[in-house]
Amino acid sequence: MTGSDATPLADDTFGAYGTPDYLQRIERWRDARLIETAWQERGLEELSWEAWLCAAGLHIDMLPSPLRFDQEHYVVQAGLASQALVLTSSLLVSDFVQRGWLEAYRPEVQMAGRRYTALCLPGSASLRKVSYFLEWLQKEAMGDA
Repeated sequence: MTGSDATPLADDTFGAYGTPDYLQRIERWRDARLIETAWQERGLEELSWEAWLCAAGLHIDMLPSPLRFDQEHYVVQAGLASQALVLTSSLLVSDFVQRGWLEAYRPEVQMAGRRYTALCLPGSASLRKVSYFLEWLQKEAMGDA
């Protein structure tokens, strides 16, 4: 949207997640079952287990062949069902992590994801209802509400 006012909301990261039970069952990296999203959107192709392994400083030959789903929510559901380690958005699974249903595997290894921004017409951010809405969005995005 050209000429619009932008309000930053959140920066996403991608990491490896699994249920506490699944993480305890992994004895060796090669024993892990991996699931990732087969991204259709440009710019997300680099979010893969191969890229995660590189970010973790592990050799690519250690990569078990990952399963791929077309939609990220299927990936998350497989993770919640203790089927695999899943590579997914930290924002998407933040509630599941807070509830203890998923845990980050090697939480220090995160890959940059998308930046989320609210856009509005120039000058409209000064309108009371718009400014209240943008304030609410920012609080929600930061988890303060």
